[in-house]
Amino acid sequence: MYLPSPFFTFKDTFKLLSVLVFCFPLSETLADNSATLPSYPETKGALTLSKALQIALIKNPELAVFSTAIQIEAAKTFQESRYPNPDLTFGISNFGNPAYEGFDGESISLELSQLIELGGKRAARIKAANLTKELAVWDYETKRIDVMTQVAQAFIKTLAAQEFLHLSQKIHAITQQMSTTVATLFRLGNVASIEKINAKTVEINARLEQMRAEKNLEIKRKQLAATWGSSRAKFNAVVGDLEAVQELPSRHFLLKKIKQNPDLARWHDEINQRQALIHVEKAKAVPDVTVTVGVNHNLIPNEATMSVGFSIPLPIFDRNQGAILAANYDVNKAEAIQKHHHFTLKQILNDRYQQLEMAYEEIIILRDELIPNANSRYEIAKKGYQYGKFDLLNVLDAQRTLFTIQKQYLNILTQYHLNVAFIERLTGSALHSVIEKTES
Repeated sequence: MYLPSPFFTFKDTFKLLSVLVFCFPLSETLADNSATLPSYPETKGALTLSKALQIALIKNPELAVFSTAIQIEAAKTFQESRYPNPDLTFGISNFGNPAYEGFDGESISLELSQLIELGGKRAARIKAANLTKELAVWDYETKRIDVMTQVAQAFIKTLAAQEFLHLSQKIHAITQQMSTTVATLFRLGNVASIEKINAKTVEINARLEQMRAEKNLEIKRKQLAATWGSSRAKFNAVVGDLEAVQELPSRHFLLKKIKQNPDLARWHDEINQRQALIHVEKAKAVPDVTVTVGVNHNLIPNEATMSVGFSIPLPIFDRNQGAILAANYDVNKAEAIQKHHHFTLKQILNDRYQQLEMAYEEIIILRDELIPNANSRYEIAKKGYQYGKFDLLNVLDAQRTLFTIQKQYLNILTQYHLNVAFIERLTGSALHSVIEKTES
């Protein structure tokens, strides 16, 4: 069956993050949360790509950082919704006047002042803060797809290393069998010593290649485990099929889907957020009013008076013109960056698609023509050698050609799937991935 794609929509991501963020609701006191994400045990048996993606989504330490950033922005949004606090002023006048003794002639005042924001400042701040929080979600989405791509590519490399090991083991077994056969013929006096030496040399070289393949597989296993923050690989093997290739969608179709790339899609909200900041700066140009209500109590004579007043700054010199202009330029800058990203991503996609197209065509030729022909040639040379029609050099040459083509086939399969994963990252959606084998 085909793998479930690691690339789901931004809306799905937002729903997921809403669970992660709002399962810790912000109270009026913003109480501390000590809740943690659920753990996901690493598999100790065969590892499929979907399992690897699930483990990384939960355990990757970088994702935890970006998830926390969303909570930070949610807290900031909550703070921006708060009204300004009132001011309470207490004072004593005429203190120390020689005309009075002690506190006989003092005047005590108590005033309460409240800042009243005008021009829609609070609403503008809240809107800008909400958009900033959405940008934090986009940052998480970008990092999530980056991590998923890293996992997919590390999985493909591990699967390829595993297949290379299987191939090297098979090659070693074949060369070992050939070396044993030639050694037997040498003892019977049917072949020269040079043929025995040649066969043994090929066997030793195959054994060295198998050792390198074993070491390389261990390295790739650790690199895959590192994508979810583990220092060692607990899984026994990875399960997948590198030969699962499909006919490619058109380049035009993929170019249309590139708008789903989070690096590009986020700029819609980025521009909206910067436009919201323009409204914040314009609101700052509207002066606020401070209303004051007070009580004054004079001890001599014993009487109390009330006072009411307000203050308002006069926007004569500073009307926040510079900040408003800078905010407008910031929107223009964001629009220019969006266009640049779109152009750059299209260029990268064109280059990668060409590489993928070439890899697909090469795979078809290798699979349907070169490998069958090389295998037939090797079988003919091997049988001919047994009947004395060909010498050992013909067999070894046919064998070397077959092994080289088989390695080339594995290499190009690996490049094909790595390019698929990269294009999925560019388009933000599934193209097609390594096909999972059903576990028996």
